[in-house]
Amino acid sequence: MPLMDTCWSPWLHYTDIKEASKAVAGYTLAISVIGIVYSVYVMLGGVSSEFFGPLFETDTRNTAKYAGGFLIVFCLFYIGFSILMMFGISREIRGFILPWMIQTVLSIMSITAFGLWVLCSYYTNLWSVFVFIVIMLFSALNIYCYLCIYSFYREVRKFQKPNIVPIWDDELEY
Repeated sequence: MPLMDTCWSPWLHYTDIKEASKAVAGYTLAISVIGIVYSVYVMLGGVSSEFFGPLFETDTRNTAKYAGGFLIVFCLFYIGFSILMMFGISREIRGFILPWMIQTVLSIMSITAFGLWVLCSYYTNLWSVFVFIVIMLFSALNIYCYLCIYSFYREVRKFQKPNIVPIWDDELEY
């Protein structure tokens, strides 16, 4: 039995968990492209002083290059794993879904850590509480998308489970 039978993907309700999983893969692909565009923008001298931005408190001369480069590599892996997952969903190959699941757990942990860092570092600023709530809502959306994919993964695993039938019986004499 899957964890979820239906799924609200980031933009639409799906009654089929397979179609919802494809939508989640498209969502993570789009978010990764946005992350790459934002990183390149900051690395080329754009504004990184937004309180809730992933490259908050980076200067364009030094730390933005390293943090932006890491974010670009992270998003490129996420794009690759999202495309691999789309292929795995359409062919029902669970080995192609697993890298996306691992990457998503890392992403959820880093988003949550960033939200906690903002809250703890700027606890005197009331704006940091709002930013923390928004970041935690984004993290909750990613957790829900992960559960949607995990439900499909469990469903595929159940159907691909080997059914081993013993051919040799010790009670019978051959």
